Amino acid sequence: FNDTLSIYEKIPIDQSGSKLVTVLTKLGTAHLFLNDHEKAITYFERSLSIARQLGLNSDDDIQEPTNNLEFARRMSS
Repeated sequence: FNDTLSIYEKIPIDQSGSKLVTVLTKLGTAHLFLNDHEKAITYFERSLSIARQLGLNSDDDIQEPTNNLEFARRMSS
């Protein structure tokens, strides 16, 4: 995923858009499973920020990173 992230970060957001959001969400989820909650939070926040920049505000686009961000925040407390 990190290699994929590097590739998508080089592409303008308006072209990589939802795929970058997906990669960041998946990286966040992986870090949740590794109990690295702070890193997971960072990825979920980036994912949601980019989704909002792109106007991806439907439940389908932001539900997973939003739910996982809340879970990661609870786990890190």
